[in-house]
Amino acid sequence: MAMNVIHITPNIPPAVCGVGDYASGLDDAMRALSPGMSSTIIAAGWKRVAQTHAQAECRTRRSAPHAAALAAAVESALYDTSLQDPTVILHYVGYGYQERGCPLWLINAVCALRARNPHLRLLTVFHELFATGRPWQSAFWLAGMQRRLAERLAQQSDAVLTNSLPGMTWLAKRIRRNTPIAYRPVFSTVGEGTGTARELNSPSTAVLFASRSTKERLYQAHGGALEECMTAAGITTLLEAGEPADAPTHVGTTAVQQLGSRGASTIRRAIESASIGFLAYPERFLTKSTVYAAYSAHAVATVLLDDTTQRRRRPVDTPSIRMGDIRIAHPEFVASAGRDAHAWYLANATRGAAAAEVLRLISRT
Repeated sequence: MAMNVIHITPNIPPAVCGVGDYASGLDDAMRALSPGMSSTIIAAGWKRVAQTHAQAECRTRRSAPHAAALAAAVESALYDTSLQDPTVILHYVGYGYQERGCPLWLINAVCALRARNPHLRLLTVFHELFATGRPWQSAFWLAGMQRRLAERLAQQSDAVLTNSLPGMTWLAKRIRRNTPIAYRPVFSTVGEGTGTARELNSPSTAVLFASRSTKERLYQAHGGALEECMTAAGITTLLEAGEPADAPTHVGTTAVQQLGSRGASTIRRAIESASIGFLAYPERFLTKSTVYAAYSAHAVATVLLDDTTQRRRRPVDTPSIRMGDIRIAHPEFVASAGRDAHAWYLANATRGAAAAEVLRLISRT
Protein backbone atom coordinates (compact mmCIF):
# COMPACT_ATOMS: atom_id res chain seq x y z
CA MET A 1 0.00 0.00 0.00
CA ALA A 2 1.35 3.44 -0.94
CA MET A 3 2.36 5.72 1.88
CA ASN A 4 0.95 9.05 2.98
CA VAL A 5 3.76 11.29 4.26
CA ILE A 6 3.43 14.73 5.85
CA HIS A 7 6.57 16.82 6.31
CA ILE A 8 6.60 19.66 8.86
CA THR A 9 9.38 22.16 8.29
CA PRO A 10 10.06 25.82 9.18
CA ASN A 11 9.78 27.05 5.59
CA ILE A 12 9.28 25.92 2.02
CA PRO A 13 11.38 26.79 -1.04
CA PRO A 14 11.70 29.32 -2.60
CA ALA A 15 11.99 30.85 0.89
CA VAL A 16 15.62 30.76 2.07
CA CYS A 17 15.63 27.91 4.59
CA GLY A 18 18.25 25.17 4.70
CA VAL A 19 15.95 22.80 6.60
CA GLY A 20 13.13 23.49 4.14
CA ASP A 21 15.45 22.75 1.22
CA TYR A 22 16.45 19.51 2.93
CA ALA A 23 12.83 18.49 3.52
CA SER A 24 11.89 19.21 -0.09
CA GLY A 25 14.90 17.30 -1.43
CA LEU A 26 14.25 14.37 0.90
CA ASP A 27 10.63 14.25 -0.23
CA ASP A 28 11.68 14.17 -3.90
CA ALA A 29 14.07 11.29 -3.23
CA MET A 30 11.51 9.35 -1.16
CA ARG A 31 8.91 9.63 -3.91
CA ALA A 32 11.48 8.36 -6.41
CA LEU A 33 12.04 5.27 -4.25
CA SER A 34 8.38 4.79 -3.30
CA PRO A 35 6.17 5.24 -6.40
CA GLY A 36 2.64 6.36 -5.61
CA MET A 37 3.59 7.95 -2.31
CA SER A 38 1.41 10.93 -1.42
CA SER A 39 3.15 13.78 0.37
CA THR A 40 2.39 17.14 1.89
CA ILE A 41 4.94 19.71 3.04
CA ILE A 42 3.72 22.10 5.74
CA ALA A 43 5.62 25.27 6.65
CA ALA A 44 5.25 26.02 10.36
CA GLY A 45 8.12 28.41 11.05
CA TRP A 46 7.76 31.58 13.10
CA LYS A 47 9.21 33.87 10.44
CA ARG A 48 6.65 35.31 8.06
CA VAL A 49 8.14 34.77 4.62
CA ALA A 50 6.33 35.39 1.35
CA GLN A 51 6.15 32.07 -0.45
CA THR A 52 4.82 30.46 -3.59
CA HIS A 53 2.89 27.38 -2.56
CA ALA A 54 3.38 25.35 -5.70
CA GLN A 55 1.38 22.21 -6.34
CA ALA A 56 3.06 19.10 -7.66
CA GLU A 57 1.60 15.74 -8.53
CA CYS A 58 0.91 13.83 -5.31
CA ARG A 59 2.42 16.65 -3.28
CA THR A 60 0.81 19.63 -1.60
CA ARG A 61 2.43 22.62 0.10
CA ARG A 62 0.74 24.49 2.90
CA SER A 63 1.53 27.14 5.48
CA ALA A 64 0.67 26.68 9.17
CA PRO A 65 2.58 29.01 11.48
CA HIS A 66 0.50 28.41 14.64
CA ALA A 67 -0.56 25.39 16.71
CA ALA A 68 -4.21 25.38 15.63
CA ALA A 69 -3.31 25.92 11.99
CA LEU A 70 -0.68 23.17 12.14
CA ALA A 71 -3.12 20.68 13.65
CA ALA A 72 -5.74 21.56 11.03
CA ALA A 73 -3.24 21.26 8.16
CA VAL A 74 -1.95 17.88 9.33
CA GLU A 75 -5.40 16.43 9.93
CA SER A 76 -6.60 17.76 6.59
CA ALA A 77 -3.66 16.05 4.88
CA LEU A 78 -4.42 12.82 6.74
CA TYR A 79 -7.89 12.62 5.29
CA ASP A 80 -7.28 14.22 1.89
CA THR A 81 -6.40 10.79 0.55
CA SER A 82 -7.50 7.19 0.89
CA LEU A 83 -3.88 6.09 1.16
CA GLN A 84 -3.00 4.34 4.41
CA ASP A 85 -0.03 4.42 6.77
CA PRO A 86 0.04 8.14 7.60
CA THR A 87 3.50 9.28 8.75
CA VAL A 88 4.47 12.73 9.94
CA ILE A 89 8.14 13.63 9.39
CA LEU A 90 8.96 16.54 11.68
CA HIS A 91 12.15 18.38 10.70
CA TYR A 92 13.17 19.78 14.06
CA VAL A 93 15.34 22.81 14.67
CA GLY A 94 14.14 24.88 17.60
CA TYR A 95 15.05 28.28 16.20
CA GLY A 96 13.08 27.55 13.04
CA TYR A 97 9.81 27.37 14.97
CA GLN A 98 10.36 29.93 17.73
CA GLU A 99 12.58 32.99 17.91
CA ARG A 100 14.44 31.85 21.03
CA GLY A 101 14.64 28.20 20.05
CA CYS A 102 11.94 27.08 22.48
CA PRO A 103 8.90 26.01 20.39
CA LEU A 104 6.70 24.80 23.23
CA TRP A 105 3.66 25.40 21.01
CA LEU A 106 5.01 22.92 18.44
CA ILE A 107 5.65 20.16 20.98
CA ASN A 108 2.19 20.67 22.47
CA ALA A 109 0.62 20.56 19.00
CA VAL A 110 2.41 17.30 18.19
CA CYS A 111 1.32 15.73 21.46
CA ALA A 112 -2.28 16.77 20.81
CA LEU A 113 -2.18 15.37 17.28
CA ARG A 114 -0.87 12.07 18.59
CA ALA A 115 -3.63 11.89 21.20
CA ARG A 116 -6.38 12.55 18.63
CA ASN A 117 -4.86 10.33 15.94
CA PRO A 118 -3.39 7.21 17.61
CA HIS A 119 -2.72 5.60 14.23
CA LEU A 120 -0.40 8.46 13.25
CA ARG A 121 3.31 7.65 13.12
CA LEU A 122 5.86 10.31 14.00
CA LEU A 123 9.42 10.28 12.65
CA THR A 124 11.50 13.20 13.90
CA VAL A 125 14.55 14.36 11.97
CA PHE A 126 16.64 16.22 14.54
CA HIS A 127 18.61 18.81 12.57
CA GLU A 128 19.49 20.49 15.88
CA LEU A 129 18.96 19.52 19.52
CA PHE A 130 19.79 22.60 21.57
CA ALA A 131 22.11 25.57 21.48
CA THR A 132 24.92 26.57 23.79
CA GLY A 133 26.37 29.99 24.43
CA ARG A 134 28.19 32.31 26.77
CA PRO A 135 26.50 33.89 29.82
CA TRP A 136 25.72 37.11 27.93
CA GLN A 137 23.90 35.16 25.21
CA SER A 138 20.29 34.03 25.46
CA ALA A 139 21.21 30.48 24.41
CA PHE A 140 23.15 30.06 27.66
CA TRP A 141 20.04 30.71 29.75
CA LEU A 142 17.60 28.85 27.49
CA ALA A 143 19.69 25.73 26.84
CA GLY A 144 17.96 23.84 29.66
CA MET A 145 14.50 24.46 28.27
CA GLN A 146 15.68 23.63 24.76
CA ARG A 147 17.04 20.30 26.03
CA ARG A 148 13.79 19.47 27.80
CA LEU A 149 11.74 20.21 24.69
CA ALA A 150 14.02 18.06 22.52
CA GLU A 151 13.80 15.24 25.07
CA ARG A 152 10.02 15.47 25.19
CA LEU A 153 9.82 15.34 21.39
CA ALA A 154 12.19 12.38 21.25
CA GLN A 155 9.95 10.48 23.68
CA GLN A 156 6.91 11.21 21.51
CA SER A 157 8.64 9.92 18.35
CA ASP A 158 8.14 6.48 16.83
CA ALA A 159 11.49 6.77 15.03
CA VAL A 160 14.37 9.22 15.09
CA LEU A 161 16.98 10.34 12.58
CA THR A 162 19.87 12.64 13.43
CA ASN A 163 22.78 14.10 11.49
CA SER A 164 25.61 13.75 14.03
CA LEU A 165 27.02 10.94 16.13
CA PRO A 166 27.08 13.08 19.30
CA GLY A 167 23.41 13.82 18.67
CA MET A 168 22.65 10.15 18.23
CA THR A 169 24.35 9.32 21.52
CA TRP A 170 22.32 12.00 23.32
CA LEU A 171 19.02 10.91 21.78
CA ALA A 172 19.59 7.18 22.33
CA LYS A 173 19.50 7.80 26.10
CA ARG A 174 16.17 9.61 25.90
CA ILE A 175 13.94 7.84 23.37
CA ARG A 176 11.47 5.16 24.39
CA ARG A 177 12.77 1.61 24.53
CA ASN A 178 12.99 -0.12 21.12
CA THR A 179 12.45 3.13 19.21
CA PRO A 180 14.35 2.90 15.89
CA ILE A 181 17.14 5.48 15.66
CA ALA A 182 19.62 6.19 12.88
CA TYR A 183 22.40 8.59 11.95
CA ARG A 184 22.89 10.04 8.47
CA PRO A 185 24.93 13.12 7.44
CA VAL A 186 22.99 15.83 5.64
CA PHE A 187 23.06 15.85 1.85
CA SER A 188 23.75 18.68 -0.56
CA THR A 189 20.67 20.82 -1.19
CA VAL A 190 22.17 22.41 -4.34
CA GLY A 191 22.58 19.22 -6.33
CA GLU A 192 25.08 16.40 -6.39
CA GLY A 193 28.09 16.11 -8.66
CA THR A 194 28.29 13.40 -11.29
CA GLY A 195 31.79 12.29 -10.31
CA THR A 196 33.17 13.51 -13.64
CA ALA A 197 32.83 17.25 -12.95
CA ARG A 198 36.26 17.52 -11.36
CA GLU A 199 37.73 18.82 -14.60
CA LEU A 200 35.44 21.85 -14.33
CA ASN A 201 37.08 23.00 -11.11
CA SER A 202 39.53 25.87 -11.58
CA PRO A 203 42.62 25.80 -9.34
CA SER A 204 42.55 29.62 -9.25
CA THR A 205 38.95 29.94 -7.97
CA ALA A 206 37.57 29.58 -4.45
CA VAL A 207 34.00 29.78 -3.19
CA LEU A 208 32.47 31.05 0.04
CA PHE A 209 28.88 29.87 0.55
CA ALA A 210 27.48 31.19 3.82
CA SER A 211 24.99 33.48 5.51
CA ARG A 212 25.59 37.22 5.52
CA SER A 213 26.56 37.32 9.20
CA THR A 214 29.00 34.43 8.80
CA LYS A 215 30.70 36.05 5.83
CA GLU A 216 31.02 39.40 7.55
CA ARG A 217 32.44 37.72 10.64
CA LEU A 218 34.90 35.86 8.44
CA TYR A 219 36.21 39.03 6.81
CA GLN A 220 36.50 40.82 10.15
CA ALA A 221 38.02 38.06 12.27
CA HIS A 222 39.98 36.04 9.73
CA GLY A 223 40.63 38.42 6.84
CA GLY A 224 44.40 38.24 7.20
CA ALA A 225 44.47 34.45 7.42
CA LEU A 226 42.06 34.24 4.49
CA GLU A 227 44.36 36.43 2.38
CA GLU A 228 47.41 34.34 3.26
CA CYS A 229 45.55 31.12 2.45
CA MET A 230 44.34 32.31 -0.95
CA THR A 231 47.75 33.71 -1.84
CA ALA A 232 49.42 30.41 -0.99
CA ALA A 233 46.85 28.47 -3.00
CA GLY A 234 47.11 30.78 -6.02
CA ILE A 235 43.48 31.89 -5.78
CA THR A 236 42.69 34.90 -7.97
CA THR A 237 38.87 34.90 -7.67
CA LEU A 238 36.65 34.35 -4.64
CA LEU A 239 33.01 33.62 -5.53
CA GLU A 240 30.74 34.69 -2.68
CA ALA A 241 27.39 32.85 -2.70
CA GLY A 242 24.41 33.19 -0.39
CA GLU A 243 22.98 36.28 1.28
CA PRO A 244 24.79 39.45 0.10
CA ALA A 245 27.27 40.71 2.69
CA ASP A 246 29.18 43.88 3.35
CA ALA A 247 32.24 42.47 1.63
CA PRO A 248 35.42 44.02 0.23
CA THR A 249 35.98 44.07 -3.51
CA HIS A 250 39.36 42.41 -2.96
CA VAL A 251 41.02 40.33 -0.27
CA GLY A 252 44.65 41.11 -0.93
CA THR A 253 45.08 40.52 -4.65
CA THR A 254 42.08 38.19 -4.87
CA ALA A 255 38.97 39.66 -6.48
CA VAL A 256 35.69 39.07 -4.62
CA GLN A 257 32.68 38.42 -6.85
CA GLN A 258 29.31 38.55 -5.10
CA LEU A 259 26.73 36.17 -6.54
CA GLY A 260 24.07 36.65 -3.87
CA SER A 261 21.12 34.30 -3.45
CA ARG A 262 20.45 33.48 -7.09
CA GLY A 263 19.09 30.00 -6.64
CA ALA A 264 20.51 26.50 -6.42
CA SER A 265 21.69 26.32 -10.04
CA THR A 266 23.84 29.46 -9.73
CA ILE A 267 25.32 28.30 -6.44
CA ARG A 268 25.99 24.86 -7.88
CA ARG A 269 27.84 26.31 -10.89
CA ALA A 270 29.93 28.49 -8.56
CA ILE A 271 30.90 25.47 -6.46
CA GLU A 272 31.68 23.41 -9.55
CA SER A 273 34.05 26.11 -10.78
CA ALA A 274 36.08 26.22 -7.55
CA SER A 275 38.90 24.08 -6.23
CA ILE A 276 38.45 25.05 -2.57
CA GLY A 277 35.51 26.21 -0.47
CA PHE A 278 35.75 28.11 2.79
CA LEU A 279 33.62 27.11 5.74
CA ALA A 280 33.21 28.51 9.26
CA TYR A 281 31.87 25.49 11.12
CA PRO A 282 32.98 23.30 14.05
CA GLU A 283 35.05 20.43 12.72
CA ARG A 284 33.34 17.77 14.84
CA PHE A 285 29.91 18.70 13.45
CA LEU A 286 30.65 18.83 9.71
CA THR A 287 28.07 16.10 9.11
CA LYS A 288 25.40 18.69 10.02
CA SER A 289 26.52 21.27 7.44
CA THR A 290 24.74 21.39 4.08
CA VAL A 291 27.54 23.68 2.86
CA TYR A 292 30.15 21.03 3.64
CA ALA A 293 27.89 18.51 1.90
CA ALA A 294 27.61 20.77 -1.16
CA TYR A 295 31.37 21.21 -1.40
CA SER A 296 32.01 17.49 -0.96
CA ALA A 297 29.30 16.49 -3.44
CA HIS A 298 31.19 18.44 -6.12
CA ALA A 299 34.73 17.33 -5.16
CA VAL A 300 35.63 20.73 -3.73
CA ALA A 301 38.13 20.68 -0.86
CA THR A 302 36.76 22.34 2.28
CA VAL A 303 39.10 24.75 4.06
CA LEU A 304 38.07 25.24 7.69
CA LEU A 305 38.67 28.39 9.65
CA ASP A 306 41.19 27.90 12.42
CA ASP A 307 39.23 27.84 15.67
CA THR A 308 41.27 26.50 18.55
CA THR A 309 38.18 26.15 20.74
CA GLN A 310 36.89 23.46 18.39
CA ARG A 311 40.03 21.33 18.12
CA ARG A 312 38.52 18.08 19.25
CA ARG A 313 38.67 14.59 17.91
CA ARG A 314 36.31 14.20 14.98
CA PRO A 315 33.62 11.52 15.45
CA VAL A 316 33.70 10.63 11.75
CA ASP A 317 36.24 10.94 8.97
CA THR A 318 35.05 14.08 7.23
CA PRO A 319 37.93 15.14 4.94
CA SER A 320 38.90 18.81 5.19
CA ILE A 321 41.90 21.17 5.23
CA ARG A 322 42.77 23.49 8.06
CA MET A 323 43.47 27.08 7.17
CA GLY A 324 47.22 27.53 7.52
CA ASP A 325 48.12 24.07 6.19
CA ILE A 326 51.19 24.78 4.03
CA ARG A 327 50.30 21.91 1.70
CA ILE A 328 47.50 24.05 0.26
CA ALA A 329 50.13 25.59 -2.04
CA HIS A 330 50.27 22.31 -3.96
CA PRO A 331 47.39 21.87 -6.46
CA GLU A 332 47.58 18.08 -6.32
CA PHE A 333 47.13 18.13 -2.54
CA VAL A 334 44.01 20.28 -2.92
CA ALA A 335 42.68 18.09 -5.73
CA SER A 336 43.31 14.96 -3.66
CA ALA A 337 41.45 16.48 -0.69
CA GLY A 338 38.52 17.24 -3.00
CA ARG A 339 38.48 13.67 -4.29
CA ASP A 340 38.59 12.29 -0.75
CA ALA A 341 35.65 14.50 0.23
CA HIS A 342 33.69 13.35 -2.81
CA ALA A 343 34.38 9.70 -2.01
CA TRP A 344 33.22 10.31 1.59
CA TYR A 345 30.05 11.96 0.32
CA LEU A 346 29.18 9.08 -2.01
CA ALA A 347 29.70 6.58 0.78
CA ASN A 348 27.84 8.43 3.52
CA ALA A 349 25.71 11.41 2.58
CA THR A 350 23.84 11.17 -0.73
CA ARG A 351 20.22 12.24 -0.95
CA GLY A 352 19.18 8.78 -2.09
CA ALA A 353 20.84 7.18 0.93
CA ALA A 354 19.03 9.57 3.27
CA ALA A 355 15.68 8.76 1.65
CA ALA A 356 16.34 5.02 1.88
CA GLU A 357 17.24 5.43 5.57
CA VAL A 358 13.99 7.29 6.28
CA LEU A 359 11.95 4.65 4.47
CA ARG A 360 13.67 1.93 6.50
CA LEU A 361 12.86 3.76 9.73
CA ILE A 362 9.22 4.12 8.71
CA SER A 363 9.01 0.41 7.91
CA ARG A 364 10.25 -0.43 11.42
CA THR A 365 7.59 1.63 13.24
